[in-house]
Amino acid sequence: MKRKYALKQPVRNAQGMSRPWGMVWVNGHSPQPIARSRVLILSLSPSQLPASPSLAGLDPQPTALARLAELRSALRQQPIGPEAAVCYGQLGAALARLGRRVPALWAFLHQALCAGWDDADLAYQEYHLLPTCAIEQQAHAHHQLALWLRDQDCWLGARMALEEAIALNPDAPTTWTALGDWWRDCPDPALEPERVDRALAAYLQALYRNPTYRRPYDHLFRLLQRAGRFEDALSCGRKWVPRSLVLADRQQVPPELPAATLDYCPIDPADRVQLKASRSPLGEPPHPDLCATEYEVDPTFVVTLPQGRAWTDHYTSAIFTETGALVQELSLGSVELVALSEQLPPPRRVAGTVALLSVAGGSMFCHWLLNLLSRLRLLADAGWTLDQFDYVAVNEQEYRYQVETLELLGISPQKLIISNPDDRHIVADRLVVPSRVDRATPWICDTLRQLFLRPAIIQSMAPRDRLYISRDWAKYRRVVDDRQLSDWLVRQHGFKIVLLESLSFAQQVSLLAQAKVVIAPHGAGLTNLVFCQPGTIVLELFSPRYVPSYFWEIADLIGLAHYHLVGEPLDHYPDPEAILNYRFSDPGADGIWIPFDRFQTAVNHLLTQS
Repeated sequence: MKRKYALKQPVRNAQGMSRPWGMVWVNGHSPQPIARSRVLILSLSPSQLPASPSLAGLDPQPTALARLAELRSALRQQPIGPEAAVCYGQLGAALARLGRRVPALWAFLHQALCAGWDDADLAYQEYHLLPTCAIEQQAHAHHQLALWLRDQDCWLGARMALEEAIALNPDAPTTWTALGDWWRDCPDPALEPERVDRALAAYLQALYRNPTYRRPYDHLFRLLQRAGRFEDALSCGRKWVPRSLVLADRQQVPPELPAATLDYCPIDPADRVQLKASRSPLGEPPHPDLCATEYEVDPTFVVTLPQGRAWTDHYTSAIFTETGALVQELSLGSVELVALSEQLPPPRRVAGTVALLSVAGGSMFCHWLLNLLSRLRLLADAGWTLDQFDYVAVNEQEYRYQVETLELLGISPQKLIISNPDDRHIVADRLVVPSRVDRATPWICDTLRQLFLRPAIIQSMAPRDRLYISRDWAKYRRVVDDRQLSDWLVRQHGFKIVLLESLSFAQQVSLLAQAKVVIAPHGAGLTNLVFCQPGTIVLELFSPRYVPSYFWEIADLIGLAHYHLVGEPLDHYPDPEAILNYRFSDPGADGIWIPFDRFQTAVNHLLTQS
């Protein structure tokens, strides 16, 4: 479908007066439609279409000037019609090669009029109005013009419009992203040698200006995947731009300082965690990603930074000293992107002492508990109390569980700095930062149990021995035929079906703390396993394309009996049309399909052991 040529906002002139598309203001207020004027087709002013002498300094080849003269001569002979459209297209291309963006755009607009493109009149008329508008509006209009030209398959014109929009307003991440899309999608085979690098550079420019803008990450994922750079693509898909891409683009390395060289308070030494294998209820060998293993646990510590600076959004947390040095051990995500950006908004200055708990991913339930709130224990072990902090910085206060957990911990709303969306970038008189935690550890589990396993919370719900946690309200990673499976669990084995999103945080803790058997698809709600009693039986359901170990680690660390059941590929489902909404390009979002008879057998075997 062709794009209708229209701005999302009305064009306003320097006096702030609005001009709708296709209208000219007469005497400052009365709109009159502009009729198509063939006389204007050759009315390029000298500033719009320079004469040959002024072009000579731009192109050392006389043939280029001769070609321009030929085209202008031909257009004087035949100013309208299909032949003129071809000449104007060639004229636009010649001017574009000379770097004359605005004259080239005028030529392409005349081509549109002569060829009768949809909305050509509207586009042409509006372009006449732009010089009277504010610069920001001119940039926005050029961006919209680029989208329209692209839809007309006028790719070179689209590029000229995007580059002019960037020249007018270089700080618009949406326009940089559109330029990256142009390099990615332009069908000209001559661009192949530089296509990926130029698109990559444009997407990075968008992210330097707004590291929270999701679209460039998604487009980088597709670009790099198509180029066969799968590791880089996967990282960008997770909203973490690889260090190597940023350093290659910037041609420099950000200054860094090790945490141990700063005001450093050590807490725990490095350690190793050993895990027993998860089991299959069908007696099958454990999945390769859930076999017995061990992993390193980094040492923990707390760093105090005078005039410390932090950028903390949903995807990245980057911590800097007063001199601007990056503290890599405290940072996570696209930290080099942030460290080397020159276009971030200035930080807000905060007087007093700030405890920085905000962390990349900290807005999500799992990371909110495991990676954010658990670090309160590190502050306490370093000798800090909450009363000593003027402020506590956390990612968000958007979700019910965030508000409820902070209330339970006695952290006043007046004491909070909410990183997203208003305080992503701060400088504090004294910034106190506990070390980040990347994997489950015994102390994380113990901390959360000590904070929230209180008698009043545990007793807030009537006990139910058997729980099935449904993801029926989720947008992704839902169980195919969930209703059939859950109805059978209720009818045959007395399970309670739980939608955790419908419960308060205290109710979730209560249910899991009293359960004896938990069956659930992989999802953030299983973070609540940390509140289960040792010996609780857990059956976690997985898609064959995504078998992460997060909740098996928690289960093993606190002594739960963890089982796993991996589903079948969605390609094998007998009715492909019925599961279109369960398919995603991201393996982590795929639906989970476990054939009913296999599910029944697994659960029956599992319950004989409870």
